[in-house]
Amino acid sequence: MAQVQLDNLKTVSFERERGRLTSLTRTGQITGFDDFATTITALAEQSIEADGLPEYGSALAIGDDTLFLVSESYSLAGGDKAAVNVTLTYSNDDEEAGDDLEPSEPSFSTSLEQIETELDQNDAQITVSYDNKTQGGKISVLSPQAELRLAKVFYTNSPGAIALAWVGKTNSTTWNGGTSGLWLCTGVDGSVFNAAEGSWELTFTFQYKPDGWQPQVFYVDPASGEIPSDLVADTGYKTINWYTGKNFHSEFPN
Repeated sequence: MAQVQLDNLKTVSFERERGRLTSLTRTGQITGFDDFATTITALAEQSIEADGLPEYGSALAIGDDTLFLVSESYSLAGGDKAAVNVTLTYSNDDEEAGDDLEPSEPSFSTSLEQIETELDQNDAQITVSYDNKTQGGKISVLSPQAELRLAKVFYTNSPGAIALAWVGKTNSTTWNGGTSGLWLCTGVDGSVFNAAEGSWELTFTFQYKPDGWQPQVFYVDPASGEIPSDLVADTGYKTINWYTGKNFHSEFPN
């Protein structure tokens, strides 16, 4: 297995600002490649997996300062044997310590959205009558909607996986004043928070719906095209459990 020997003192460099170490460059050479490493692809693959090579984002403590590995560069060394020169750059890319950085503040907005419903506020079927005939009715109302945006920093190299685990999920327990199923995670946006530490700031968008997010379906009389007035709950009309629940308190307790 290829191995790296670091810290050639002839080429080391570092910088300090305001009494703090802000960047440092380490150099070394990778040798010990397998016999079949005869192509640039094979050399590259074995170089990045060389024994003793620090991983991206790994910390390097020097005195009271801590830097993080932010970049690596490789080049073929001259000579008869296969060897690759490597340059590692460590940095603290913010004037303040990375742990002091704070994610964005929460934000909140409310609005009214027009919806159509066949049920009244007590979840009873709406009916109308004329000439001794009764049928189910539908009304169009303005329903209060709320949107909450919360940000959190994650130390991860897979922010997309975190987002996919949240989007389309409803709160499984009471959360932010809403009983289970009233809050839905409708989106997750992300941006690099601190490249040196390998952290991401993810902003989660939650929307509130007072009658819940699970869709409802009603029987329609095929002859008249109308909704009968005597439908029985869970038979003539049903709530479909489409969205799965998630414990929102796991990341955003309140």
